[in-house]
Amino acid sequence: MPEPSLESMVKGQRVGLHPATDLWMRGVKYGTVTGTAISNGKDMLMVALDGEYRRQVNGGRAIMLGWEDVIFMASNW
Repeated sequence: MPEPSLESMVKGQRVGLHPATDLWMRGVKYGTVTGTAISNGKDMLMVALDGEYRRQVNGGRAIMLGWEDVIFMASNW
């Protein structure tokens, strides 16, 4: 049986942004992982933000965040 890819393991997971990020301080608190990417040799998460901030940040597209910028939430929330 093949091992699952990183993207298949995290895609669709709810995340909270870390309180030390600029987005969190601007009021963006939660999002959903839409995929993964590699930028400058570093694994990144593509996160679609929740609510009204989706339009305001990056034109409604998912943004790339580092693993240290998100906090994974329990899957039953």
